[in-house]
Amino acid sequence: MVQNTTSDTRKPITFFLPDFLAAWPYERLVHPSLGSVDVESASWVNDHHLFNEKAQKSFDASLFGLLGCLIFPLNSRNFCRVGCDLANAYFVIDEYNDVADPEVAGQVCDTVMDVLRNPYKERKSGDKLGAFMQGFWQRALALTTPGSACINHFVHGFDLYMKSMIVEAEDRETKRVRPVEDYLQLRRETFGAEATISLLGFGLELPEEVLSHPVIKSMTLAAMDLLCITNDMHSYPVELARGIAFHNIVTSIIHEHKLDVPGAMAWLERFGKHQVETFLDGIEELPSWGPEIDANVLRYIESIGYLVRGADAWSYESERYWGKKGLEIQITRLVTLSPEAEESQEGFLTKEELRVAMDA
Repeated sequence: MVQNTTSDTRKPITFFLPDFLAAWPYERLVHPSLGSVDVESASWVNDHHLFNEKAQKSFDASLFGLLGCLIFPLNSRNFCRVGCDLANAYFVIDEYNDVADPEVAGQVCDTVMDVLRNPYKERKSGDKLGAFMQGFWQRALALTTPGSACINHFVHGFDLYMKSMIVEAEDRETKRVRPVEDYLQLRRETFGAEATISLLGFGLELPEEVLSHPVIKSMTLAAMDLLCITNDMHSYPVELARGIAFHNIVTSIIHEHKLDVPGAMAWLERFGKHQVETFLDGIEELPSWGPEIDANVLRYIESIGYLVRGADAWSYESERYWGKKGLEIQITRLVTLSPEAEESQEGFLTKEELRVAMDA
């Protein structure tokens, strides 16, 4: 029997959280600059006054700078600062778009992409989001050579991400639940997976023939799916509480395969393990491009591995999804959803606050 996926569920639901990364060879690793770059990035967010005081405190408690240090542990200090900025930027945009109607989501998209395409353009007074994104993007561009293939890949990936937010806003208006494969295609974009992985190429200067190679693309797609489903399984209780769980792989599995929540989580674990196998098998199938490029490819692949692991580790260590119970859940993997917990969750800003921010 299908479990109700909205907040009117009256009975507690208990399930085991999937552990599809059990065989993932990349262990938790944190950048040595944790404690400085994350603090700098948090101050940067605060300086732009994107949320009200109460919401900003909740945003800070999510430790998005820690996320940056966990998903970019192998890179330079400057790179890690950019990584912290990117983590913060994603969640700022997500919070904006979680309450946006399609029209306002379009405004958010236009603002962000104008920054990425015109990084040194003077921003108009009151354009908080544009000024915020410009700081990130200028620091990111300093990490690589102008004209590098990775820049185009990042901009393309971010464009997909921003446009997909408009589609998600349209789905939110109608509470549409997509079939699993349809959902995954959109989720890879709403997660910003391509842009995030593309950032790992900044400074490595990998040629287009490498980035577009079928094996690299297959491994990248598997990693993208692992990032997406990791986030979805952790965020499902919060999204259920906020009434936006229709855009979550768990809900799509429930609807398409006629499963309850525990059954959907078990299905997700099997799917995740298959993606892990695809990624690890790809390492053995990589061709050679010569010693210098091969060394950078290896660095790129390792970076993707730590990116996936870091995203999962942060989900337990931050209070965003599990409050103060994250590390306990990481061990027991036992989760109980109760109606009381569902009714207590709020976002960081309202539709009215978003409209004021975008119309400034």
